[in-house]
Amino acid sequence: MKSYFHNNITRLKNYRHSLTYTLLKHYVLAGLILFLSVAAVYAYCSTSSFASIAANEASKELAFDIHDALTMDEQGDLTVNLSEVSQWSYDALYSNIGFRVVSQTSLKELIKSAPLEEKYKTLLHYVPLNIPEGGVTLASDLGEVIGFRHADSINGLPIYIDVVRSDRLGKFAEEAVLPAIINSMYLAAGTSLALFIAVCFFSINSITKKIRSISMQANQIEPDQMEKRLQVEHVPNEIQPLTEAMNRALDRVELGFNQQKRFVANAAHELRTPLTILQGRVELNDIPEVIRQTLLTDITYMSRLVEQLLDLSRAQSQHSYSTQQVNLAEVMSQACQMLGPMVLSLNKDLELIVKDQDCYVEGDKASLTIACKNLLENALKYSPKQGRVIAVVANNSISVSDNGTGFNDVDKEMATQVFWRKGQSDNKGSGLGLAIVDEICRAHQGRLIIDICPELNGALMRLDFS
Repeated sequence: MKSYFHNNITRLKNYRHSLTYTLLKHYVLAGLILFLSVAAVYAYCSTSSFASIAANEASKELAFDIHDALTMDEQGDLTVNLSEVSQWSYDALYSNIGFRVVSQTSLKELIKSAPLEEKYKTLLHYVPLNIPEGGVTLASDLGEVIGFRHADSINGLPIYIDVVRSDRLGKFAEEAVLPAIINSMYLAAGTSLALFIAVCFFSINSITKKIRSISMQANQIEPDQMEKRLQVEHVPNEIQPLTEAMNRALDRVELGFNQQKRFVANAAHELRTPLTILQGRVELNDIPEVIRQTLLTDITYMSRLVEQLLDLSRAQSQHSYSTQQVNLAEVMSQACQMLGPMVLSLNKDLELIVKDQDCYVEGDKASLTIACKNLLENALKYSPKQGRVIAVVANNSISVSDNGTGFNDVDKEMATQVFWRKGQSDNKGSGLGLAIVDEICRAHQGRLIIDICPELNGALMRLDFS
């Protein structure tokens, strides 16, 4: 559980440095600024000052509507033909809203929306005829009156059009209608923000998906797959130059890698002949026995190093493999027979246990035999005198264990490095054995596992092809 939370925290920390997180952060910031601005406008719209401004503008528009609806007959009488909704408003709400047309010259009412009976005290009764043009605010028994006077003319007759309303309508809107509208606006803004963030996330994730695909392709290129290249089809135009540059870099890496492999192979091949000649001369010439044995030991060591360099070069060149169905039991048995003389000379015990006779893998038999041989050689060299080595074939895997000193955690990390030896000062090995095994194993889609053998308390090397 602790490891699970640790992995999740690590992924979250890495996500903070991703392109998806950066783009999403900027989009969300822009969205917050936008929607906070809208919310500020909503809040301003809910204030009484804005409501008054809006009311004056609405009254002005009503005055224009009344002017458009005015007509004058031949006798000079005025009539107003309002829409059904407007006429209903003035008739039903006459104590809260009204209009009148006043002559500019005589300040006489020509037409008004209020009832003519004196007993009906409407807003117009509290508005004097000599109010100034524009917006006005007056006190009355019906509450505060807000009005607007518009100067105009009809058929050459100069007139004033007055539109008045009770402040109770505005307060009713503020107390009952406006909060519901504001709440609806906030709900709409919040929902829009959530949808905006969700759409941004999925759209950005879709954009960066192609970039992640390229990184996955690059991550899958192994040293033995240097011919692979990143796909440039369907790559965004902004990323395509980077992809092409990486492919050109891979071209140069592949060229240098191949040159290095050819150099190792050629150097090892060229060294075999002079070493053979040197060994013959040492054996045939009259040299003191002590010196002769020392020279022959050194020549044998160098010859073994050259052979392993050739093996490493072949392991890195998969095109030279002859692929077929290979029985792992037969391969390990053949490797044990090849090392029989070495087992006898070192006076050690080698045991082969075959738990499954039908362990088959698709691969090159010669290279797999070399891998098994190197594992056995390492175990025999580093196990103590009269030591014990056990080779096991089972479950599509090969394991070799010994009762030597084994590997610590640092040694496990370094064991497959070229020319690394556990005892760097001795001549027991060249430091190429496990590097060759690792190359061969990875070429066969397997893995080399280095561990501790619980039975022998030494090293455990396993080639897992499952």
